[in-house]
Amino acid sequence: MVEILCPHCEEEIELDDDASGEFACPYCEGEFEWGMDEEDELDAFMLQADTSPVIQTQNVVIPAGGESNTIAIVAIVFSGIAALGVLSGAWLPLLGLCNLLFAIPALLLSYMSREKIRHVENHKDTTLVKTAWIISLVSLILTILPQIFWLIYIFAFAEVSDSDVGDGWFLCGSGETIPEAWVGDGEIDCLDGSDEN
Repeated sequence: MVEILCPHCEEEIELDDDASGEFACPYCEGEFEWGMDEEDELDAFMLQADTSPVIQTQNVVIPAGGESNTIAIVAIVFSGIAALGVLSGAWLPLLGLCNLLFAIPALLLSYMSREKIRHVENHKDTTLVKTAWIISLVSLILTILPQIFWLIYIFAFAEVSDSDVGDGWFLCGSGETIPEAWVGDGEIDCLDGSDEN
């Protein structure tokens, strides 16, 4: 009997003196060869190569560094412009609709940059891309919310017929109606300023 160390777990294994071939360790079940000369090893390798299925792999190398993510930078610029335009869009619906021309492309560009680095771990632009995604999403939401308010206001509350104008309402020269209490209060409430003329 001969005692050898398992090449995988370093445990002692007893084999017969004339033992040769492939063996499995009783402790870790790792396979190893013992007592084979070079010709036997080559025959075993060729036999294994003939019976194993052929698997072709293609390595795709994606650099973790690489060039700066320009799409994310453009998305941050667009979403920054949209975020600045949120206040103006809250006061005038037309500016809010124009603001969507920046907010929607910002969201699309940030989504594209997210997809570009999704499969790369520890990419140097991960924080930049997440920032672009969050800012563009927030600016789009803040752009859409005032527009929803304006639509509700226009279709639900601002529709006053001409017969209702005399009942506590004032008809502005620009067509909208406001409460009579707002007329002559020192603040311009009509778009054309007719409530203060």
